[in-house]
Amino acid sequence: MQRLPGLPVGTRAELQCVQRRRLAIRDLATSVRVQKENGFRFNGFFENKVYHALSVYYDDLIQSLVTSMRDTFSSAKHLPKLKQPVPLVLSGGTAMPAGFKDRFEKALCAADFPIELSEVRMASDPLHSTAKGTLVAALCEA
Repeated sequence: MQRLPGLPVGTRAELQCVQRRRLAIRDLATSVRVQKENGFRFNGFFENKVYHALSVYYDDLIQSLVTSMRDTFSSAKHLPKLKQPVPLVLSGGTAMPAGFKDRFEKALCAADFPIELSEVRMASDPLHSTAKGTLVAALCEA
């Protein structure tokens, strides 16, 4: 347990303080998640510090994802030869904020992606598509 200055170790006051900190952190995480899901947009104008922080987080996330995908495909030893460009479909709750697709496409174009893509599009039901795809994959293995 983290030591709190000014409070004797293991006292009831210290334990209550630790519990309040944990609740505050959990409430903050919930608050950020709700703000992201209810109104965050990549538009360059941020109403508050949370939206600005989310923008920085998403830019880093997108850049990391595109770099990882490029490096993985580039280093693959047995990549199939594709006769035509393939679509890339974005799904999952992380891809849902307005403007995510545009930011992702911009990062993808700048990354010299090794596979020719016909389009980048959002899944018709992005929040549930990832889980459905996982279920289909699991059923195919059974």
